Amino acid sequence: MAPDDLVLLDDPFLSPNVRARLDIFLLLAAALQPSLKDLNQKAEDEWDEIVTILAKILEQELPSMQVTADVARIWNQFKANARISKLGKKAVATLQEVETRLASGRRIKDRGLKYLDAANNQAVTWIQKLGVEQEVQSFAGTSKVPVRLYYDPKGEEFCASSNQLVGEIGWKLQLKEYAFYGALIPDMIFEHEYISHLLPKNQALSRGVRELWLSTALHRAHVNAQIDVHQRRVNLFLWQKFRDQLAETHPGGARAIYGPGNLENSVENTSFYAPEIFWLATAEIMDLANTEEEAEFMDALLETMSWLDDAKLRAALSDKWNGLNEFHMSLLLP
Repeated sequence: MAPDDLVLLDDPFLSPNVRARLDIFLLLAAALQPSLKDLNQKAEDEWDEIVTILAKILEQELPSMQVTADVARIWNQFKANARISKLGKKAVATLQEVETRLASGRRIKDRGLKYLDAANNQAVTWIQKLGVEQEVQSFAGTSKVPVRLYYDPKGEEFCASSNQLVGEIGWKLQLKEYAFYGALIPDMIFEHEYISHLLPKNQALSRGVRELWLSTALHRAHVNAQIDVHQRRVNLFLWQKFRDQLAETHPGGARAIYGPGNLENSVENTSFYAPEIFWLATAEIMDLANTEEEAEFMDALLETMSWLDDAKLRAALSDKWNGLNEFHMSLLLP
């Protein structure tokens, strides 16, 4: 299938103005993303500020953009920023590379859509490799699905969503600062959609399971990824910044998006104290039968885990793994 078949556009993008905003947003992300690790290395104390300045300019200016050529106006406004104009030579040289990449990207038809399609490919390959390494069969057998783009300028819905029945990932163009951080790590956004929403057999899993346990699996895998150290720092930083700012802007806060906060520490501690058990449990979670009873069982397990102090949790994790049911029973013992 061609990229045009795997990145689908919702009707609002038939409007030339809306399509221009999409192109500008993705052109800037595609131009900047390859240089982030260099900025992290050469301007360690400034790289986040550099990205934030551009993201804030985009949030302010993108709603008024009418044609794709307006991307030059945004870039010139970014370079004219007082903080950017005072950067050191190494950072300036890196931003010149971004500008060159931006100029060449404007000459490539559907550059932004190709950027998202490449990220989708990267996400699938990464999940497959992780599945082999951690023996999670549902990960190893991941198949690529199309990405459908929607227009949500005010950020009224979740920035990404997935439809298991249709077999698509939904990605929304939101004219918000946090959205640009997500656009700089689109592979991670897609990885999350596959792991937390498309691949689990149980469609009734709660937000706590999907956004805490399965998101922790994604996060821990990236923490331990054998990649360039500066790229790893960039990926993890932007992932957390994106999630934090998304939660801050959502009416329901972090709980509405990610589930009960009291569960987070116990899941994170499990992945840290006993990674082998964590991945065995993850494999079972992915293969849970598609019933309400199994989903409710997982919620009960997470709730029980959240009651335990560190010593009790460590003791339970030191036992031989005999499956989720036996693990839950061990947690209930006095």
